[in-house]
Amino acid sequence: MWSARRVVIIDDTVWPEDIADNLTGTVQAAGANTVDVVGLSQDDTRLIIVEAKGGGSTLSTSGREIGKDAAGVSIRAAQGSTDYLNSLLTEDKNLQALWRERPDIVEGLKNHTITIEYDLVTAPGDGTSTITNLIIDPSKLDLGAIGGG
Repeated sequence: MWSARRVVIIDDTVWPEDIADNLTGTVQAAGANTVDVVGLSQDDTRLIIVEAKGGGSTLSTSGREIGKDAAGVSIRAAQGSTDYLNSLLTEDKNLQALWRERPDIVEGLKNHTITIEYDLVTAPGDGTSTITNLIIDPSKLDLGAIGGG
């Protein structure tokens, strides 16, 4: 569900106020095919992964390559999908660094004491933002390979 929220700026990043108030240790991406922002909730129960879009930008429907079929044709996952998230969890350089620095997060994800919240945050440039929770298909979510195993 979309809703207007007040925003704050942390380290030159526009954040919806309620997300900013609940994150610790945020990591910001440096380019395409990386998580835009990731942070752990202050109560250490949610890993919040944010796809951030400014202006009129939208999620990419062409997404990223996640493999090839038997004929060698590229299989792609749309940005915001569970397949796209799985790819990020195992291949994104910023998340790989986080897994190395915080193996407790990997353990929490695998034993389900930490859940993943995958959000789309849009900021059209007028001082407002909207947040929508990207639906994760639990039957497709693959946490087995995160953290190298």
